[in-house]
This record gives sequence, structure tokens and C-alpha cells, in this order.
Amino acid sequence: MRLMDVTFVCVVVVQVLCLTYARSPRWKSFLYMLPIPFSFALLSSGRGVDITHVAGFWIVWGLLWGVYLLHTRRRVPIVVAITCGVVLFCLCGVLLARWLPSAGTAVEVPAFWVGLVLIWGVGVMAMFRRHGVEPGHRTRLPAWIKIPLVVMIIVGLIESRPWLRGFMPTFPLVTIFVLYEARYSLRTLVYRVPIFLVSAVPMLVVLRVMVPFGGGDPERIALGLGAAWLVFVPVYLLTERWYVHAEKGTGTPTTRSN
Repeated sequence: MRLMDVTFVCVVVVQVLCLTYARSPRWKSFLYMLPIPFSFALLSSGRGVDITHVAGFWIVWGLLWGVYLLHTRRRVPIVVAITCGVVLFCLCGVLLARWLPSAGTAVEVPAFWVGLVLIWGVGVMAMFRRHGVEPGHRTRLPAWIKIPLVVMIIVGLIESRPWLRGFMPTFPLVTIFVLYEARYSLRTLVYRVPIFLVSAVPMLVVLRVMVPFGGGDPERIALGLGAAWLVFVPVYLLTERWYVHAEKGTGTPTTRSN
């Protein structure tokens, strides 16, 4: 395993442990939406962004809603709901990686930009929906169980690079754990994801402009990611702060989603 892959494993383990021990649903979602796994997975993949990355964001959002509806409305056990969502993501990722046009082609270029506009537009509209203030929760699942699971999933993900294309960086790696950790506040999680989508669009624009389609040069990808994070962080913080301020004015009652 390359040094970059080892670093990938370590930073994701730290992110998972941080959101695990955060009790507040808001802080769980805040830590979850930091695109740390996406950034390191992009470095590991050695490629720039294309339409498959955009499609991956849509599928992950759908996965979150699917698990939320299965668990809270249909009372499907959370582990079963997450497993169904991840299996569906993998199937969609493998199939779409074959069917979607290659980066830089006459079809892929407009599809990429239209996909980004749609993400931003739908994300902005979705941010105006409000949810009840849900209770905090801190899981008792020990770290010695979580860490090996994270490592095994990342290793499997790294080995799946040739089949997943841009779906590898968008794989719901941390999503698997945050869904389990936030099982008592899933509504908070799914309603706050548009904050990330709106903030991630400028990040993808920078990556598209700065990193060649074929990638290849780790230094070029790292430089592009650095510039993308410089754009992402202020947009994310401002958007999250606006959402919290608007949310306080709704006066919604406390609810429990499980």
C-alpha cells in the first residue's frame, strides 16, 4: 500500500472517531460534511473530476434519504438500511462508471457543468426546508470495532479504483458511520446535507479548472485540492452559519427520529 493510501486510512479514522464522540447532531453533521475522504481519495485515484463525481454526489444524497426513510418510516433496522444503501451505491457506481461518457468528451463537458448547476440550485432550495431540533446522542460502540471496519472498507475501496472511476472519491465511506452514529437524529443529518452540496460546487469548479482530466501528477492534484479547500472553507462556514441562524428562528419543537 502506498504512503498516500496509508495517510488516507489514518485521516478517515480520525474523522470517524471525532464525529463518533460528538454528541450534538449539528456537530456530527458539521464534521461529516468536511470533504476529507473525498480529497484523499481523489489523490489516491490520481485523476481529475468529471461527470462521475457529480453523479456520485447525487447518489450519496439519495442514499442518505433512503436510509432515513427506511429506518424512520419503515422501521427497518439501521444496519440493514445502511447495508442496502451501500450495496445500491456500489451497483449504481459500477454501472454508471461504464455508461457515463469519458472525461473531456463532447457529451461529458456540458453534462458536468449542467450537473453542477443542478446540484447548486437544488441544494439552495433544499436549504430553506427546516427540521425539528433532535436530541444528542453518543454511541457506545467501542473504537476497537470501528477502526478495523474503517480500515477494511478503505482498503476495499482502494482496490476498486479501476471499476468505480469518480465514484471512488464519492464513496459513502464516512457516511456509513455517521448514519449509524446519528441514527437518533437522521432528520437533522439529511436536512443539513444541502449545506455541503452548495459549498462543494465551487470546490469542484476549481478542481475541474486546475486538474487535468487524466490527473497523473500528484503534485498537480494536491495543488488543485489546496486551492479548492481555500474556496470551500469560507463558503461552507458562511453557509452553515446562515443555516443555523435561520434555523433558530423557526421555533420548531424538539422531536426524536427513532
